[in-house]
Amino acid sequence: MQLVWQGPQASPRQYQSAREGRGPRDILGLESGLPAGRRHPHMADEVEITITSHPRWLRLVRQVIREYALETGFDEQDAHAITLAVGEAVGNIIKHSYGGRTDQTFVLRCKADKSALEVSLCDNGEPFDPDKQPLLPPDELRPGGRGLYLMKAIMDEVNYRREGESNVVQMRKLLPSPALKSS
Repeated sequence: MQLVWQGPQASPRQYQSAREGRGPRDILGLESGLPAGRRHPHMADEVEITITSHPRWLRLVRQVIREYALETGFDEQDAHAITLAVGEAVGNIIKHSYGGRTDQTFVLRCKADKSALEVSLCDNGEPFDPDKQPLLPPDELRPGGRGLYLMKAIMDEVNYRREGESNVVQMRKLLPSPALKSS
């Protein structure tokens, strides 16, 4: 696994503690104790992680996404939903793009601004065309096939593209406006 910081506040100490596996808050450049929903002043502006395609790393991906969403300003419910959507996308990379091979890599990028959280995933697996995939409704009884539906239902934008030899999935979730949160 490779960690790349894209924020001016990331210190060598934070990078080293993340490399030593101390947890997603270290990967994001955070200290503990800040209430959820309030962006930490030392949070990395952008986080990029290169991860092997082994399912054991799904837990780390979910933890990083959850913490990043909470620190960006989403509440617990939205952070859980965003985590679910990203987890589905990573599962699709492992299962479909790489055919279950665990020796490949993909890149997870998170970045946020005042209006939204953006997550992108890039892999070098089999080309994927989402327009050729059926969007199965959640009430249809059959295993599998709900990942695209969930991702599109949860996120405000889901885009797929092929860049050279890479598949890129880009997902965006708008932050709720303060007026909507108080009602």
